[in-house]
Amino acid sequence: MILLGWQYSIKIKASYDPTGELSKQYRVTKAFEILNRDFSTGSEGVYVLIRGDIENPKILRQIHKAIERMKDDEYIIKQNGRPKVEWLMSMASALMYENFAIMLTHSLIDHDHDGLLDQNIKKEQLRRFLNAVYRTSMGRYYLHRSENGKFDSLLINLQTKTKMGYHGEELLRELQDDFKVVNAKVMMTALVGAIVVGMGIDYPIHIASRWTIERRKERGSFECLRVAVKFTGKEVFSLH
Repeated sequence: MILLGWQYSIKIKASYDPTGELSKQYRVTKAFEILNRDFSTGSEGVYVLIRGDIENPKILRQIHKAIERMKDDEYIIKQNGRPKVEWLMSMASALMYENFAIMLTHSLIDHDHDGLLDQNIKKEQLRRFLNAVYRTSMGRYYLHRSENGKFDSLLINLQTKTKMGYHGEELLRELQDDFKVVNAKVMMTALVGAIVVGMGIDYPIHIASRWTIERRKERGSFECLRVAVKFTGKEVFSLH
């Protein structure tokens, strides 16, 4: 039974915008629209995991280049024209409040504090900065250190606007192209897969919402159910 369910689930395709089925009268729907239209907060966070020699300055420069390539991405939230990204270098100023040593070591690798590594910095200088960051609780969220003491991976948090994963495939294609410049193993969270897993939770809400909308039109309960299943249900249960 489990194998059969998995076989059908991977064939499911999100063929409509799920936010379109939410009643415009709901406060949560209005709040969602205002936040995305006026404040560009995004609807989802996407995580990118970089695995490699994080102590190598070349890797961090490649990551910065990948982030710069996101400027033209349609589904990445921008702030002052730049991608809204949280990662090791962008969070350095905030981390300084938790560990003063970060300020000293950060000046060794980025003396003008422009978010770019200085040219010709040594691996040992970068390692001192990473060690200072790792001593903070927030720093351990972005960095991973192996048992042998080497920094082997870091996490990047992106703010996106894919309408709850509806444009997830397009976003992932954009990011895969952006991170081609990074000579390391790159893994990303899959929004489309999250939709499939969450269908059992989210989609009944859409059907119930449509039933409520039709009920307000003074239709009978059975007629409301028929309309909800015929239109909303058609998209929810379709297999392609």
